[in-house]
Amino acid sequence: MRIATDVSRYLSRLRNRYLLCVDLVTLPLAAYVAFALRLEALDLLSYYSDIVLIYVLLSPLIKIPIMMLFGGYGRYWPFASLPELQVIVTSAAVGELACAGATLALERAFGLVSLPRSIPFIAVFLTVTAFAVPRIAIRLLNAFASRRVGAREVSWRVLIVGAGDGGYVVLREINRNPQLGLEVVGFVDDDPAKQGLRIADTQILGRVDEIPQLVRQYRVQRVLIAIPTATGNQMRRIVDRCREAKIEAQTLPGVFELIAGDVCIQRFRPVQVEDLLSREPVTIDLAQVRALLAGQVVLVTGAGGSIGSELCRQIARCEPAALVLFGHGENSIYNVHAELSRD
Repeated sequence: MRIATDVSRYLSRLRNRYLLCVDLVTLPLAAYVAFALRLEALDLLSYYSDIVLIYVLLSPLIKIPIMMLFGGYGRYWPFASLPELQVIVTSAAVGELACAGATLALERAFGLVSLPRSIPFIAVFLTVTAFAVPRIAIRLLNAFASRRVGAREVSWRVLIVGAGDGGYVVLREINRNPQLGLEVVGFVDDDPAKQGLRIADTQILGRVDEIPQLVRQYRVQRVLIAIPTATGNQMRRIVDRCREAKIEAQTLPGVFELIAGDVCIQRFRPVQVEDLLSREPVTIDLAQVRALLAGQVVLVTGAGGSIGSELCRQIARCEPAALVLFGHGENSIYNVHAELSRD
């Protein structure tokens, strides 16, 4: 645990100038290896020695400024993801093209031996590797250290119903917060095209009707329903399978959390009767609702109940002048008020 803490602290202080120093070493090496792979024999390398030297020297001089131009030295690499990978690949491709062009210009100006035309194609892959390896290593070390620092004993083994956008967001939330003590054993989804596939290294284990079997097989302790647009019929079917497996099912309040990016584990609650109503989702014109409620004093009766509290959350997003909560349950009203005050 202490080693993981030290690694995490060191990575947080790592600066891009250190990576620039690494690039000053690895980029010329990548250029030389490209010639070595292409020419193979030492006598051929000596024959192309002038052009090799030019290419090796130009490689860091051209590619590092291009990496800077694309923002590659302004990234926080412990949290690197797809956008950072795109920066690496783009910088390497543009840099290799510029390096090859400059080499060809010098070759013609000084009458040097011609640059083998396959060299840029080999070198671009090596350049991507030279840029990517130290940065991906930082990302992986940070992920490992974060898991070790935040890790606690697993309290709940959970199964996520729904391998769509909602399910992915829930999985990401759990993975980013190991202190929750949740371990996702897999997904269930009725889409035939998704069966057996993996989402962020978590497998889609089967269909909804297989929940009882999967609960026994993987010792699942809780089912999280991550389908914000589920109909009443879909919810009843999922809940029936969970009851059959004698396990608790929890769900998100609605699609609004997914739209607002407000999906988190704390938002999950037990499935309630209104979730099982046999009706299709109603499409609401949020712009018209906001225009109607903005700046108005709004009174919500039954505000402590499940439907009333959800209405309060949605109305609060419409920026009313005041939102008055009315209901029988003092504690429930207080809880809704406290939640809205935090938001």
